[in-house]
This record gives sequence, C-alpha cells and structure tokens, in this order.
Amino acid sequence: MLYLRYGKTADAIRYIDEFFDMEMKTEWFEHPLVNDIIQDVDKSKIIVGRAIESPVLGMISFRELSTGVKALMCALFLPEYEYYGTRCGDNCAKWFLQIADLHDIRLVNRHYMAFPEPFKIYLVDDDMMCTTSIDLLIATERWIKREECAYG
Repeated sequence: MLYLRYGKTADAIRYIDEFFDMEMKTEWFEHPLVNDIIQDVDKSKIIVGRAIESPVLGMISFRELSTGVKALMCALFLPEYEYYGTRCGDNCAKWFLQIADLHDIRLVNRHYMAFPEPFKIYLVDDDMMCTTSIDLLIATERWIKREECAYG
C-alpha cells in the first residue's frame, strides 16, 4: 500500500541524494526492477555493477542518477522510512505504485503527483482511501488551501 501525506514533517527523508549515497548497497543494482526504473525514469541503463550509461552524460556512476531514481530505490530497499516525494517527478509515480504492491511505502508530497489509474492510495491526512485522480486532486487542493490559510 502507498501511504501519502501532505505538508511538512520532520520524519521524512528530505535529502534523498545524500541519504541514498550513504545507504546504497551494490547488490541493489542486481534487482531486475532497478534496471527497469533506471531505463524508464533516467533513460539510462546499467552496464555492469554500478556503472551506468546515460544517453546525455555518457558513462556515469550511481551518484549521477536522478533524485527520483534514488528515491524509488530507497523505497524499494528501505521501506521503513518515509520519503519526500516532492523531490520526484511524475515519471516516478507509476514506480511508487509498483513498489507499493511489493510492500508498504510512505511518501510526503507538497504537490499533486499524477499517479496512473487504477490505483489505491491511502491519504493519511484525510484518513481515507483514494482511487481516482480526481479525488487525489481534490485532496491535494484541500491541503494547499489549508497551507495558504495557515501562512496567510
């Protein structure tokens, strides 16, 4: 299940790049889903080990992967943490759902993320299950209005 919250939290991993660099294990790159994620999100592919070929940058290390790919890998291998999904683009949304089919993950967003339907996302702030993009958009708008009222 994907658990989604809005707003600020001290618990979410906000600095995903740094967290990934400290926690990453070489064996993560052997997981078949990781290569699919890297190909789809970064349009790159694993050559061998942690060596990656990017069509834009050429040969890169894991450190040059996008923040979105790093967040997805962390969610896949370290699901006990909550991640700041606002650092990720919409191209990560379908992958968060796929990972959430494997085990629970928790995201904090401060924006609307376009998840492909069908989906099931538990909205923590509203204590409800969300299954449509319209309902998710309404929940996001509700949160934005609460933030605007709180900050004037």
